[in-house]
Amino acid sequence: MNPRLHILFVDDDPNLLQALQRSLRPMRKDWDMEFADGGVSALAKLERSEFDVVVSDMKMPGINGCDLLDRVLASHPGTLRFILSGHAEQSQLMQCVGPTHQFLSKPCDTGKLTASLQRVTSLEYLVEDPRLRHWLAHLDRLPCHPDHHRTLLQLLARPETSIDELGSLIATDPAMATLVLKLANSAFFGTASGTMDIRLATVQLGIDVLRNLGHTLHLFSPLNVALHPQLNAETCWRRSQRAARLLKEIVAQDPTPHVSPEDAYSVGLLLDVGHFAVSNAPAEISRAFNASHRHTIAARAGAYLLGVWGFSDTIVETVAFQRGSVEKTSTHPALLEAAQFVTAMLDDESTEEARARGAAHPLWLKIYRETTP
Repeated sequence: MNPRLHILFVDDDPNLLQALQRSLRPMRKDWDMEFADGGVSALAKLERSEFDVVVSDMKMPGINGCDLLDRVLASHPGTLRFILSGHAEQSQLMQCVGPTHQFLSKPCDTGKLTASLQRVTSLEYLVEDPRLRHWLAHLDRLPCHPDHHRTLLQLLARPETSIDELGSLIATDPAMATLVLKLANSAFFGTASGTMDIRLATVQLGIDVLRNLGHTLHLFSPLNVALHPQLNAETCWRRSQRAARLLKEIVAQDPTPHVSPEDAYSVGLLLDVGHFAVSNAPAEISRAFNASHRHTIAARAGAYLLGVWGFSDTIVETVAFQRGSVEKTSTHPALLEAAQFVTAMLDDESTEEARARGAAHPLWLKIYRETTP
């Protein structure tokens, strides 16, 4: 039996808080819920109890939602953090990008709120080790390639830089692409765009937002390769780009329902985000990795992180199950099968699994051989 969830809801409007409490009454059989009428009250409750999730309004006097989630991140890093954004200024919302796992629009339909919380807390099956889950929950970004980061800052500093130039660069880096897709598919702008196309997501955010993310908030940050020799960083980045190009070409030549080649490119680029996510994990977490299953654990870790950041079930399941068997029904089995082929070939094309997948998909094998340097 799964443990009951402990969730804290925070809003300074007593009428809205009472309405929320009434609407969520049916969830009492599954959740232990507490309600705080502002940031001060929320912090007092957090001192007395541990919560699995904090869901906070943004615009509150004194301690606003961003300030509250900053403190939750610092003191309770394993807690999942949601912002309910109504008509807050974009400058206020920008400050929340780091500590917030997901943005939801306000007023929020009870069904959507419940589904979002159930979904994000159901992802624990992907990462069994609670220490690793807590580590992943505390992350507010992934590390960029140092050269990509340097180029990004140069482009953002140039007044004549176009959004196309930025989109092309961001589409080469898993960390940059993850942040851009996370925001573009959230209620950050009031509505979620529902796109997996990195360039369209870049257009959705716009140059001004990207400048804030890069120059003011420093949410695009480079990996210090010298400090993380256990991550073969250059190999990981090259592999991510190869996976993206290969999966895009497979879908272009062998169309998959409801997935465009650009969508497939994004999925391929994100397949190895778990390796970047755990690149600077503490030693006690790194030691917990079974060497023979390290890549599978990293894939599940990446999928868990993408899930709590609000990415679709299609992306989460494809990243999670790119190796091994599918433990849950895949939302998009055709895309998953293509991703499993790509992963098997890039792992080692001489393995029995890779040979079997190549024999089952001669067109894919032809594409792989034609696109292999």
